[in-house]
Amino acid sequence: MFPLLPDYALSAASSAQYALDVLGKDKCALIWQNDELGRRAKFGLDLVLSSRKKTILTDVSFDVATTDLSAQIQRVSAAGAEVVLLFGSNAHLASALRSAARISWKGTWFAPFFTADPSTYELTGDLLDGVYFSSWLLPLDADRPAIEAYRAVVPKYYPNDKLGVFGLNGWTGASLFAVAFERLLSSGKEPTRENLIAVMNTIDGVSAGAADKITFTAGDHRGTRQEVMIRAEAGKFRLVRDFSPYPQVVFDAVSK
Repeated sequence: MFPLLPDYALSAASSAQYALDVLGKDKCALIWQNDELGRRAKFGLDLVLSSRKKTILTDVSFDVATTDLSAQIQRVSAAGAEVVLLFGSNAHLASALRSAARISWKGTWFAPFFTADPSTYELTGDLLDGVYFSSWLLPLDADRPAIEAYRAVVPKYYPNDKLGVFGLNGWTGASLFAVAFERLLSSGKEPTRENLIAVMNTIDGVSAGAADKITFTAGDHRGTRQEVMIRAEAGKFRLVRDFSPYPQVVFDAVSK
């Protein structure tokens, strides 16, 4: 197994690090889906804040079937949070943003990479503007040739498929396989499963699709080791920080 999708603990930690070090805000709250997605986010946020001798101001969960996050927003507002990390679907993010707008709560939002998607704007409208996303993928609107190719190829061959982050995810996985297979062919070795695995274990700092600095070793298959920061602006997703390593304390704590 050579996974690219990172542990959500790492993404939550990267979001907190950005809030602390770039935005200068440390009153962090968490609204989290009551399953492994949210629990891992809580683990990462707890760990990175405790390493700075800080704590989560308040955290409140919700079930996956929840459609109204008004109560959670009231808790966050009452706690005096400056920053909210929401780990749930784009529908949950939309509900939270609408609830915050109804009570005129102003704060800085962070959400998972998969919500940096045009479908989220369809749910939220301009309420999404200003939301940050720590992401192992460059934004869909980036001008990298591999992403431009994704935007060109899908409408041509799959006109009924919407361009989006999940498609870009798959495109990136396929791009990494192409890099590895080309290396195997160039080596002159027989194209067997064992030889392909051996090549994959030498991938070091590779760019593929919308991801960068992908690295595998024989003893560590955490391919994604850095994330970018994306910000929603006027219906688009803009890169505001290039790839940056995960907080070491959390990276070390996540199992290999």
